[in-house]
Amino acid sequence: MKRFLGTLALVSVLATPALATVYWSEDFGTPSGTTAVSAFDGWKNASTCEYLAESFKSDGTADTYLWDVRATAVSSGYTGASAGGNVYRSTYYVDETTYSYQEFTIKGIDLSSVAASKLSFGINTNSSKDGSALSVKYSTDNGSNWTDYAYQTSTMSGWRLAYSTADLPKVSGLWLKFVLNAATATDKVGNVQYRIDDVMIGDDATPAPDPVIENATIAQVVAADDNTKCTNVVGVITSIGGSNNRKQFTMQADNKALFVDNGNQNYAVGDEVKVLEGKKTTYASYGIVQFAPTDPVNGIELLTAGKGVPAPVDYTVEQFIAAPIADVQSLYVRIKDLKITGDLPANAGETNWIAETATAGNLNFTACDSADVSKTFTLRFPSDLGPGSLAIWQSKVRPVKDVDCFNAKGVVAAYSNANQLYLNSPAGSSAKFDGPIEEAGQAAVSDWSLF
Repeated sequence: MKRFLGTLALVSVLATPALATVYWSEDFGTPSGTTAVSAFDGWKNASTCEYLAESFKSDGTADTYLWDVRATAVSSGYTGASAGGNVYRSTYYVDETTYSYQEFTIKGIDLSSVAASKLSFGINTNSSKDGSALSVKYSTDNGSNWTDYAYQTSTMSGWRLAYSTADLPKVSGLWLKFVLNAATATDKVGNVQYRIDDVMIGDDATPAPDPVIENATIAQVVAADDNTKCTNVVGVITSIGGSNNRKQFTMQADNKALFVDNGNQNYAVGDEVKVLEGKKTTYASYGIVQFAPTDPVNGIELLTAGKGVPAPVDYTVEQFIAAPIADVQSLYVRIKDLKITGDLPANAGETNWIAETATAGNLNFTACDSADVSKTFTLRFPSDLGPGSLAIWQSKVRPVKDVDCFNAKGVVAAYSNANQLYLNSPAGSSAKFDGPIEEAGQAAVSDWSLF
């Protein structure tokens, strides 16, 4: 546990059950790529257990949506996380008559010689869900009859521990089944991604402390261990976005910033808000620090409407490339004295300012006073840089390759563990119209007022 200094850093603990002694476990090995359950040969207990993936439509007929084994978004943030392979599946739910349910079964677990035992496992969802789409069942008669087995987990995105306080039967051939069915979920949203790792069976749970920081600053949240609960976190909203039914925004205070995942969007860029309670996690695939509110609907309070976006923090190209992701991710910054080193397309529009295709929204840049290729980096230019029609945006003056020098402003994101700048933020027409791009001190003569 990290130590936090300062008068407001009141640290307490919560009890999260963890198995004292593990009798049986499965860490799913490490596949070389996405592999069907039927084809994977890296199971830890392959010599004694059988692994099966099945899927059924709502009418009971067979379906093609099957659990598979992957080595992406590896487990982290809980005791016993193996950070290797995990089994993956996403929910499919259209309405009460159109959905599918997917089953992953482990057959032949021997618990005949152990004391009373309970189940825990790592669970990951790509948005803050209560896990209710995933149920657990067991059978003691080779699958003829199944018994529901209740478990608990927190409502957050990313990896966390799921656990049960109920005993499993003491038998030699236990079958354990994980069933993903969005139709049973309290929040019926299709295509929510679920991952399972580190299935463990052991003796009675014992308390393991999880830290809590009361009245946390944004800087303390960023520096905290994963799964730390933080309360009363205050900052100004600097951008708003979201995809796949996830509502997200960035917030900033004292030159530190947070990416708030699954937060309500009742507020605007420039509003000062307080997140009453949430958990910090790190999305390992991108290096993104995330903060998930415990109550995304009622757990975010407006403190000051229209307080205003803080001034961007200045970076040179070299400083931006070298900055640790945790220091700059989600921060509103200005990178000074840039020059384009890649070719601009002949046409562009409001969908993607640099190029017309989504995959071509990246362009190489370097410092104006440098020809050093080691200082070249890539910015991402996503959609909607400003108001106006396609024709208006196509008429704008653009920086000339290897000639014009300019400053770029936007909110920093992490992509593949490297710093990126998203120039469509801060959101809001006035912020965009004032420009993510401005004339630099050594710019060539151009009509920069169009930006």
